[in-house]
Amino acid sequence: MQYKPQQNEQDNAGIRSGIQLHVVVVGINEYKNPKYNLNYAQADAEAFKISLTKGAQGIYSAVNMHHIQNASASKEGITGALEKVKLLPKQKMCLCFIMPVMVC
Repeated sequence: MQYKPQQNEQDNAGIRSGIQLHVVVVGINEYKNPKYNLNYAQADAEAFKISLTKGAQGIYSAVNMHHIQNASASKEGITGALEKVKLLPKQKMCLCFIMPVMVC
């Protein structure tokens, strides 16, 4: 048996009002210093992207992914993606920034 919550007027408010979710996902496996290379950051970012897209269906009118990997994940690449989102109409937007990192 699966739980299905009762729906009310607010459940689909994001869809009705046209609110879009913009997600900036960063996955870096390869660093300039190979000593810091990772094995799963890209895969984790990709899995998160897929999961969030699936989970956001029925909540937002659209899900827009901005996926940045490896060499593209420079300061310029990340701020560039955020700047693009920043130019969009803010009253109909929700932003999520995800960057899995390794802590030494």
